[in-house]
Amino acid sequence: MASIPSVKGLLQGPVPALPYKKIVLFGDSQFERSSNPALEFSFTSALSNAFARRADVLNRGVSGYNTEWLVDQFRRIVHELTPVAADVALVVVWIGTNDACLADTPHHVPLDRYKANMVVYVEALLQVFPLAKLVLVSPGPISRQQLIDCSTRPGQAGDRDLETYADALLGLPVAGERVQLVDLYRPIVAAARATLSAGADALDTAAGSPLDTALAAFYLDGLHFNGKGYAVLYEQVQRALEAWPELGVPHTPLVEPWWGDRSEVAAFRQSHPN
Repeated sequence: MASIPSVKGLLQGPVPALPYKKIVLFGDSQFERSSNPALEFSFTSALSNAFARRADVLNRGVSGYNTEWLVDQFRRIVHELTPVAADVALVVVWIGTNDACLADTPHHVPLDRYKANMVVYVEALLQVFPLAKLVLVSPGPISRQQLIDCSTRPGQAGDRDLETYADALLGLPVAGERVQLVDLYRPIVAAARATLSAGADALDTAAGSPLDTALAAFYLDGLHFNGKGYAVLYEQVQRALEAWPELGVPHTPLVEPWWGDRSEVAAFRQSHPN
């Protein structure tokens, strides 16, 4: 076994040909908070674990931002990754929770502008990262009563029209070989409905209704997901990735060979047959 060379020799050695692929998470607080180790399930950690030694997961979520405020962050991501654009394998975009705020709030982006903004982001990503696949995630629902109870500003709990914005994203004219659209709204609602007792109203989403109360199990504050909510997101994203088998772990090579395949190990086994 050769010793490590000098610092100069270590730094000037040949660069291995196999780079780490890049997976980028672009969005708002829903992504920013998805790395929280205090949650019982961390979406970012789960994705990083699934692609360990194969791809780096870059969380670029920015809390409180909408499609229009995220322009500078988008340009920052492009500047950062353009030199390795061919290594960007996947971009997951999850924006709309803040755009869907009601019109009397600074976060609100009208529906038509939200849709137009999302189309521009998609077209730019496909252009800048020519080998990347895109997953667009719709906004999820909210638990209105929990949001009211957790609000630090009574009367300004941040109600929003998330179902309309979710449907708008799912209807974008961007689906194709490199783009998958993921509905997060209905799987969360379905999971909440599955917990309701027989005879409970499964349609009413008004604050304090049985369904609204059941939805609280997926949130920290009625808006931001807890681990249970992020687990649903992870499941839906994994299903979307099935459209691209080449992104699957069996088809994404390990960076550095398995230790058992190293020539030193083979030589050791030959010299120690027993």
